[in-house]
Amino acid sequence: MAYKLSRELSCATKWNTKNDLLNNLVVQPLFCEFYRFINVKFKDPNLLAQALCHSSFAYGKRENGIEDNERLEFLGDSEFGSYVTSRLYEKFPNMSEGELSKFRAALISEESLNEIGALLNLSNLLLVGRNLAGQNYKPSPGIVSSAFEAIVGAIIKDQGVEKGRLLLDELFYRIKYQFGIYFWDLKKLHEFDAKTRLQEETVRHLKETPQYESRKLDNQTFEVALKFRDQILLTTQDVSKKKAERKLAQRALLEKLYLMYVPLDDKTATDIVMADIQNNAS
Repeated sequence: MAYKLSRELSCATKWNTKNDLLNNLVVQPLFCEFYRFINVKFKDPNLLAQALCHSSFAYGKRENGIEDNERLEFLGDSEFGSYVTSRLYEKFPNMSEGELSKFRAALISEESLNEIGALLNLSNLLLVGRNLAGQNYKPSPGIVSSAFEAIVGAIIKDQGVEKGRLLLDELFYRIKYQFGIYFWDLKKLHEFDAKTRLQEETVRHLKETPQYESRKLDNQTFEVALKFRDQILLTTQDVSKKKAERKLAQRALLEKLYLMYVPLDDKTATDIVMADIQNNAS
């Protein structure tokens, strides 16, 4: 159930210091499991507690030394981007600058960080205000990804840049070992870049670009449609509009659905497919 820690800790009636927050956290099995998994021996564990504090939770408690995670998020955003840039340069020596930039954008995207946050169970660890904690509220991908950035900021601030990066390496190794998810998977580059590749293909063959339209449903989900020439080609649903658009673009590319709009008196779909096969083989 979402925000388990928030429901319990938001009931505290008195907060003397930030140590009160830490003392409440360390007796929670959910927090202890998370702490063991990230395997960082914090010199100042209050930084980790702060990284889990949403602004709604810290509101009204600042005089007691309880701060929200936004400054740590700011630090983590910058440091994680730098970490990813450095590791990509080392891991992919033959990749061009353009591809490296696209790959970095994919890895530091909200969707990517939200996936990590889900594996770390951050939606159940993040501390929010009493009003949110009392609702059956599901955190948005943006909130979860920001919490992960705050945790990175806490690690870097506590351990330093070089050791912090090594600890992140170890964390991604454990994620791969336990969940079978490889953070540096090249598939992420191809999936993330699907919208650009679809646009290139449609401009090349149709001299126009696809359109994406979305509407929000009642359950915090978006329904997104991929359209060509004002006609709906595909639809899908997701909590993230960007992720839904990429899924649609991936399917349109995989199945070459845009070819149905190519005029037969110009160049047949068969000709285009054969040309693509020859290009890929060369």
